[in-house]
Amino acid sequence: MAKLYVIGDLLTIRGLELAGVKESYIANRADALQIFEEVLQKTGEEDIIAVGHSVFDEVKEKIKKADRIVVEIPDITGAGEDKTSALIKSAVGRDVGM
Repeated sequence: MAKLYVIGDLLTIRGLELAGVKESYIANRADALQIFEEVLQKTGEEDIIAVGHSVFDEVKEKIKKADRIVVEIPDITGAGEDKTSALIKSAVGRDVGM
């Protein structure tokens, strides 16, 4: 069974842990690449790695070489929401809003 791994800021991680995510890693720009590499070692090809927007750029080049599903998610900065909305609209065919 596939697992979800999340890398991001403290608030985003804590919120996702409350939602049931068990494999979460707090990262900042300085240590994001190291943490991403550690997570890659723990994951299988069927697993998904979600990376917070604020650290995504730090691991972007490594993602291109990884044989895993990696997605960028919005985080405490508030950035990344537009990308998530566009992905949902593309998948569902319409906006899904509150």
